[in-house]
Amino acid sequence: MITYEVRVRGALPEGLVHEFGSIQAVVPAGTSLEVDVPDAAALLGLIDALRAAGVELVEVRRLEPPPPILPTGPEAHGVPVELSGGVSAEPE
Repeated sequence: MITYEVRVRGALPEGLVHEFGSIQAVVPAGTSLEVDVPDAAALLGLIDALRAAGVELVEVRRLEPPPPILPTGPEAHGVPVELSGGVSAEPE
């Protein structure tokens, strides 16, 4: 899934609100939708639905996923790690 922030002026029609993910109020822009869509076609469908409902788009931007959590223990620094049973493994 790809997450987008869609900002619109004013409020959304109530019927559209239930079709999307979390909604947060943003001042002064109006309403901010944080929406997960599987592809560009789904994003365009969302934009078309907003326009058909008379909603004025302010901004559409892709939100970056959070950075991966990296190991912090000895294995992160290339130190061999001892596994159960006395077997050791070299980190890759």
